[in-house]
Parts: sequence; structure tokens; C-alpha cells
Amino acid sequence: MTRFTLLALVACSSAPSSTTKPTPPAPPDAAVATSPDAAIAAPPVDAPPAVDPELAAAPPSVFRFYATGLAMKKEGQRLETWTLRTVGERATILVERMRPDGDAWILGTTTLYLGTAAVDGKGLKLALAAGPNQLALACKREKLAVAAANAVRKPHPKKGKFAGECSGDPGRWVPEKTKSIDVLSCKHPDYEAPMPFAAAPGVEYVFVNDDCDQQGGGYRALASDGAVAPVR
Repeated sequence: MTRFTLLALVACSSAPSSTTKPTPPAPPDAAVATSPDAAIAAPPVDAPPAVDPELAAAPPSVFRFYATGLAMKKEGQRLETWTLRTVGERATILVERMRPDGDAWILGTTTLYLGTAAVDGKGLKLALAAGPNQLALACKREKLAVAAANAVRKPHPKKGKFAGECSGDPGRWVPEKTKSIDVLSCKHPDYEAPMPFAAAPGVEYVFVNDDCDQQGGGYRALASDGAVAPVR
């Protein structure tokens, strides 16, 4: 897989931005594309393999990646849901890529990975494939602090280190209270940040690029119905 640069941060029109580009946990499946538009329009595997009934019925663990913001074109925003299921030494990951439809999101393309899950100490090693596309993830069980499902991203008060225009504000959760949950944190060798899978409804990483207002993200719980919650 090739590396994938998720976001091109846009500078303020009035002055250059001093914001340091964050590194959100871009899921490795997007590496098959070279742009956010291409990631959304990535073609499905021609002949998806069949999942046996036992594996298909296994309890799901879910990770969602949501990149949005006022500085991003609608077509450049990204919403992907990764659903992991394991039974014994078998594993599957279903990747569902949504695409914008006006103010809503509708299902775009899907990729189904099948393969093995090998116990590695307190974690798992996943070796999966979808046609010619390989996916290898090293996972370990961890605790992760997540904001509430209805939390939104807000800029910090414009004072102190965030007093100036384009001050590098990463934003913050409102309400700020977080909860520690169990996750299976999976690492792809080509990416620095891991993907945390949590028992359904799951967890999501929200990245908001509002240019000089705020550029940053964090983890929050998914709504019980999986709905896409407001980000600000």
C-alpha cells in the first residue's frame, strides 16, 4: 500500500497560518487512493468473498473516521466506518465509505476483508485480504478516553497562547468530560496513529478543519443508532 496524505490544510486569506498540521489516524484502506476524493470514490472489490454465518453473526467492534470542516470542500470530507468481527482464528473487517449527498451522507463503496486473527499476548495480529489488497494490523487491548457522543468541537477562548489569529488552536470537546472505555487499538505499519475498535456502537475520531478558527480532533463515542452527530 502507498502512503496517503489525508488533508491539505488551508491557510487564512488574510495572513499565513501558523497552525501545525495534525496527524489524525487515517485508516490504511484509504492508502489505495491518492486524494480524499479518490478515497470516497474507491471502487469495490469485483468479487467480494462470502463470510460464513458464524463470523457474520459475531459481535462487532467499530471504528469510524470523520474528517470535516469549513475549510474543506464537501467532496473532500471523509466518513468511513470500519467494522471488525472475529471468531476463533477467523476475522473480517468491513469498510463502508460514505459520500456526501447534499447535507446528508449516503453509502458510497464498501470493501470486505477476510483473513485470520492470531492471539499475540494480550492482543491480536490480523492478516486480511480483499482481492489483491492486503491488510495487516497489530492490535493490543487498551483503555481510551472518549468524549460523549453528543460532544462537539469548539475553539479555545482567544487568550493566552490562542489569543492571536491563526494561533494553532486544535479545538476542544464541549462538554469536556471523557470516559475511559476498552478498545482494541490496531496499528498499521505505514501509519503512526492507531485505529481503536470498540464494542458497538463503537468509537470515532473526529477531525475538524475550520482553518484559522480550529484545526484538530479527538475521539468520541458513537451514538447508539450510529447516526452522524454534529461536530460543532
